[in-house]
Amino acid sequence: MKQPMIIDWDKTPYWRHQQKPVLADRLLDDMRDPGAWTLEGHVAPDNIAQFASWKHPCGTMSFAERDGRPVIRMDSPTAIDVPNPDKGRGWGVTTLYRVVDHENWQDYNRIIFDVYPDFPGFRVVSICMYLYNEGEMKLPNDELREGMHFVILRNQEWNRVDWEFPELGREDVVGFGLQYRLQGSEPGASDTIQLDFANLRLQRVDCDHARGWLPDPGVITFSHTGYRTDSAKTAISHGLVSDTFDLVRNEDHQVVWQGPVTTQQAHTGTYQVLDFSDWTQPGQYFLRAGAVTSQPFRIADDVWHHTIAKAVNFFTMQRCGDAVPGVHDVCHADFTGRYKDMVKVINGGWHDAGDLSQNAGNTADAAYGMLATALAAQDQDPELVELLLEEARWGMEYVLKTRFADGYRMGFVALDFWSDGVLGTFDDISNDARRAPGMNFTGAWAEAMAARAYQPLESGFAYRCRRAAVEDFNWALEDYEAIAEQDRPVELIGIAVLAAVELYRATGDETYSNFAITQAGRILACQQTEQPDWTIPVRGFFYTNATKDTILHYPHLSQEHRPISALRAVLSIAGDNDQAKAWIQAMQLFAEYIKTTVRYSQPYGMIPAGIYSLDPAEIKRYGAPPFGCEVDEAQAQMQQGVKLSDQYYLRLFPVWHTFRGNSGILLSAARAVLDCAIVLNDPELMEIVNRQMEWHLGRNPFNQSLMWGEGYNNSPQYTAMCGDMVGSLPVGVQAQGNEDVPYYPHTNCYNFKEVWVHTTGRWIWLMADLL
Repeated sequence: MKQPMIIDWDKTPYWRHQQKPVLADRLLDDMRDPGAWTLEGHVAPDNIAQFASWKHPCGTMSFAERDGRPVIRMDSPTAIDVPNPDKGRGWGVTTLYRVVDHENWQDYNRIIFDVYPDFPGFRVVSICMYLYNEGEMKLPNDELREGMHFVILRNQEWNRVDWEFPELGREDVVGFGLQYRLQGSEPGASDTIQLDFANLRLQRVDCDHARGWLPDPGVITFSHTGYRTDSAKTAISHGLVSDTFDLVRNEDHQVVWQGPVTTQQAHTGTYQVLDFSDWTQPGQYFLRAGAVTSQPFRIADDVWHHTIAKAVNFFTMQRCGDAVPGVHDVCHADFTGRYKDMVKVINGGWHDAGDLSQNAGNTADAAYGMLATALAAQDQDPELVELLLEEARWGMEYVLKTRFADGYRMGFVALDFWSDGVLGTFDDISNDARRAPGMNFTGAWAEAMAARAYQPLESGFAYRCRRAAVEDFNWALEDYEAIAEQDRPVELIGIAVLAAVELYRATGDETYSNFAITQAGRILACQQTEQPDWTIPVRGFFYTNATKDTILHYPHLSQEHRPISALRAVLSIAGDNDQAKAWIQAMQLFAEYIKTTVRYSQPYGMIPAGIYSLDPAEIKRYGAPPFGCEVDEAQAQMQQGVKLSDQYYLRLFPVWHTFRGNSGILLSAARAVLDCAIVLNDPELMEIVNRQMEWHLGRNPFNQSLMWGEGYNNSPQYTAMCGDMVGSLPVGVQAQGNEDVPYYPHTNCYNFKEVWVHTTGRWIWLMADLL
C-alpha cells in the first residue's frame, strides 16, 4: 500500500509560530468560570421547518480536568440521525462561545490555547475558531472569510494552537468561538467526539507579513525550490543595509558570485533587487547581503522536476473510494448518481477540495495533465512515468464511471462529510446527472489522451477510453451546434478544438482534424485585434464570445488557457497555410497583451487577472456573488486597479466576491503563455512562465512557498477532512476587501487557503513542457 509523503512537525508553520518570542501575554480564561461560556449550535439551513427542532446545541458543555489541568469540555455527536438537511454539507456545528464584554484587544495580535481531541477511530481532526468584533470591521464575515480560522489537530494528544490576526479588527471584541462541525464519521470510527480546551491566552508577537507588495524589511524573497539554469535569477527585498550581495555555495560556503543590490522603481513600489542571472553553474546556493541570508536553493535545468512527485502525492491522498493510509479507509460507497432509472455508486476519482466534493471536469483536467507529463517524461524518468500513469488511471476510471446514457454525466457534486458507506441509511447522498457540451468535450479530451497513453500498456482500457471519447464528443457536438456561432463561449470553442485534436491523434480520423481547423477560426473572432482608444492601449485579450460585449476573465477556477492551447494544438496537426499564419498572429497578439500588462506587477512578474469594464451590464454578465460581485462592489474593486481609460481598468487581482484566491487563474494563464512561448520560440514569454512558478514557490511578497511540503514557510491550508498533504496548492493569494494588493494572512479558511485539485492539476500539466 502506497504510503503518503509527510513532513517533519518541526518544519511546519505550526511549530515555527510557537517558537516566536512572546512580547505581551494575558490569561484570557483558565477554564474555571462557567459563567463566561455558553454552548451554541445550529443545523443548516435554518429555513427548513422539518429541522427546526435541531437548532439547539447538539452536544454538551462541562468543566472537568485532564492530566491535572482544568478544561472546558465539549462532547458532540458527529452527525444527526436524519437525512442531511443541506444536501452534502454536513449537519451543522457545535460551538463553545466565550463571552467577551466589548474589550479592546488591539494590544494583542494572536490567541493561543491548548486542546486535547479524543476522536476514536479518526485519522484527521480539525476545529474552527471565530473572532467576534463589533467595531468598524464586523467579524466574523463569512462572505469575505474574515474572522474564521481552521486548524488540523493531532488526535488523542495535547496540541498547542495559535492564531495570528494582526489584520483583523479587534477594538470591540464581544466573543470568541471554538467550533466543531458535524461532518460524520467514516465506517468504524466513533459517532461521538470530545474536545478539552485549556489555558486560553492573548499574546503579542512579531506576526508574519500578510498584506502588501513589499516583503518584510530585511527579508530576502526568493524562489525556494530554485531557478532554471538558463533563466533570469533574481531575489527581492527592501530595507537591506548592504550595497552588495554574495551568492554562496551551500556545500562549502564559498562565495561564487558578487553583485550590487540595486534599487528598482515599479508600479507596486520601490524594491531592492539581487540579480545573479549570469551565474549558470548547477548546484545548491544561498544569498547573503550583509547580515541577512536566505535559505538554500538549487540552480538546475530540472529544478521543478521533483515537485511533480509531490503533486501526485497530493492526488493520491485525495483519492475517494480507496484506502489512503493515515487519511481514511474506502469511503463514500453510499454516494450515488442517477439518470432516469439508472443509479450508480460514484465514489472514486479524487476528492475535489479541502472538503470531500467531487468534480468530474476537474478530474478529467488533472488526469490529462498527468498523462501529458507522463508522455513527455517517458525517455527521462521511467519511475515518474509509472507514478503518473498509475494515478491518472485512477482519475480516468472515475471519468468513465460517471458517464450515463444519452450524454448525461456527473459534474460537480457537493460532499462535505464522512458517511457510513451503507446504502439505505440516513446519510446517503444522491445527485442527478446532467448533460452539457463543455462537460462532454472535456471528457472526450481526457479519454482520447488516455487511449493513446495506455495503448502500449493496456489495450483493453485504451479501447474503453477511445470508445467513450467518440461517444462523448458526438453528444457534445449535438449541443454545441445548437448554440448560435456568435454566442458560443470562447472557452467552449477551445475545449471543442482540444478534444477534436486529441481524437484525431487517437483515431487518425480526419473528420476530427477538419472540425478542429474549422472551429479554430471561431477563436479569432473573439479576440481584441485593434488598439483601443485608451490612455494605455492594450490589445490581444479575448472576449467571452464573438459578440465582444464581455471581456474574458475569471474570479476563481480559470479556463483562460483554452483559446490559446487550442490554437497550439491545431497548429500541431495543420500544415503551413494562411489559416496557420492567422492562428500564429493571434498568439502573437496575446503575447503582446501579456508583455504589456505584466510590467505592472514587477518585480514579481505575476500575470495580471485581466481587463475590466465599469459598464453595469457587463458586470452583471460577469456574474453575481459568490463568484462575481454586485455592480457597486465590482466598480469599487476595478477603480483600485490600473486606469486604462474612463471605463476600463487593469486589475492585478481579480474582481471577486467570496471565492477568492488567484493560483488557478495564474496557472491557467501560465499554460497559455507557455503555449505561446513554445510556438513563437519566445524567451521573454518563457521567463514570464518561470515567474509564475517562482511565485508559487516563495518568490512572492510573503516569502512563502504555497506548495505544502516544498520550500520554506508553508502556510497552513484548508484541508479539514484529509489533513495536510505534501504537494497540495491552495486556491491562492487573495486581496483584502476591494484592494488590488496581495493578502495572504495566517488565517486558514476556505476558499483562498483551501486545496483544490484544479490548481495542483494545472501545475502538473505545465510540467509536460517544463521538463
